[in-house]
Amino acid sequence: MASASLRIPTFYLGIVILGLFPAGHSRADEVTEISSEKEIEARAYDLKTIRPSRSGRVYLFQKSEEGFPVDGKIFLLRKGDAPVMAFRVLKTYLKTKQIAAKKLLPYEGYPSLERGSEFRAYEKVGDKVRPVPPSPEDLKDLQELESGSPAELPSAPPAELPSAPPAELPSTPPAELPSTPPAELATPPVEVPPPPAEETTPVPPPVEEPPPASAKFEPPPGDEEVEMKETGDDIVGDEMNRQYPNFFTLAVGALSDSHVPGPNPKFGGGVLYSRNFIESWAFEGGFYYYQSSGFDPSGNSVSTTIVPLMGNLRYHWKLADIWTAYVYGGVVYPLVSTTLGATKTDLAAIRVPSPAFGAGVFLQTGPNWYVRANLGYESVTLGVTLRY
Repeated sequence: MASASLRIPTFYLGIVILGLFPAGHSRADEVTEISSEKEIEARAYDLKTIRPSRSGRVYLFQKSEEGFPVDGKIFLLRKGDAPVMAFRVLKTYLKTKQIAAKKLLPYEGYPSLERGSEFRAYEKVGDKVRPVPPSPEDLKDLQELESGSPAELPSAPPAELPSAPPAELPSTPPAELPSTPPAELATPPVEVPPPPAEETTPVPPPVEEPPPASAKFEPPPGDEEVEMKETGDDIVGDEMNRQYPNFFTLAVGALSDSHVPGPNPKFGGGVLYSRNFIESWAFEGGFYYYQSSGFDPSGNSVSTTIVPLMGNLRYHWKLADIWTAYVYGGVVYPLVSTTLGATKTDLAAIRVPSPAFGAGVFLQTGPNWYVRANLGYESVTLGVTLRY
């Protein structure tokens, strides 16, 4: 398809933003006055910063009010009377009331936005700049935000301002916006004969519909293939998505089994592997390892090495940006690896399957790393989990 997406020249963007948001004499909340003076229709609403993409080019915002902008619209964030940053809307998520927008023009003192920061957004309704499809880089950032990677804010602003102005957009503005009268142009107007009487009825111009949120754009040949995950308006930032269905956990802690001679609970460690198969459900299996020494009911000294085998079904749900809770249920079978002094009666008493159930949490510490705490009937453990 097209080798490059349309870009907004910095000079033209500055004219649009300054025309809509003069910084000298208008207060940030005087939308009606701005619209009246500039003969445009504008609206304002509050936005809260959720997080940026890893590159810092695209941000995810929370919008508490009803009514969302059309993809491709430009809005300006202000803090009181000071302009902060200009954005173009890439995608909206109606169910979660969130907006993904690309940074266009940062103002002095605001190279990036802090998580949780709140601003007043001003949007020009019927902007002269037509909605443009996201570029391959934009789609890659959207995919990252929708997969929930918690990218930290960049320590320094990325190089956003182009050294040379990109390709100009079509000069023909949408029909609903006021345009410059032909009389003010340098070229004198051309006399046009009046149309016939039967054709005097004006025909309304076609309304250009914005591209659907689920539309896909093919990247230029040779670039890495980027395809947006078609989640529609589902939850943004779902950490347990199908892109990374595998979980590998190393854990240590207290293991409980009263059938094994020795103090209870026992201390040991283990390896667990789980895989998501539908939405928030996963199957998990693995083994633990511990040694125990004690006396059997007959008073004989018994030393054993036990490898408990575990299998369970787990359901998890997201609590917050980096917290995910889960519950599980399954069974544990204590496999006897080695023994010293155990009779057949002792071994038969040890090899008894027992239930496994409980709850726990994942705390995300990196793009694919978690700290995992588990509180269960058969074990109380702390571990490290890798998602891939």
